[in-house]
Amino acid sequence: MTRAEPVADDFHARFSAKAKTYEYRIWNDEVADVFAAETHAHVTRYLDANAMDAAARALVGTHDFAPFTVADPEVASTTRTIESLQVVRDAQRIRITVTADGFLRYMVRRIAGSLIEVGRGRLDAAALFDDARWTAPARGLVLIDVRY
Repeated sequence: MTRAEPVADDFHARFSAKAKTYEYRIWNDEVADVFAAETHAHVTRYLDANAMDAAARALVGTHDFAPFTVADPEVASTTRTIESLQVVRDAQRIRITVTADGFLRYMVRRIAGSLIEVGRGRLDAAALFDDARWTAPARGLVLIDVRY
């Protein structure tokens, strides 16, 4: 058995993180899956995951993500760096996986909501930063990893 390193006095589980990875899970079928109901958002209309993934590339990098949070955020800066963002379809399941140096309130759900609208053909990928008004339900959001 190895000994754990002592934790610094100023360590904070949320604010000491260097990066976090979230996954947003969607069940994309006309009929809901009872086994996925608690962990996936249900979208009945077919989503074009390839279009969603292509649009997601525009969000990778350092940007002002103010359109993807609340109107009056309680932070000094809304600039964040997304390291990776990808959309993958596996049959009826779609996973949106995003890793960033930090997240704003509702940021992942707003990204997911906007990408869902791209997948439905209702939002042009070029308008992601201009029209990020959709917030996906909380049901599909899962914290996957925290890097310190």
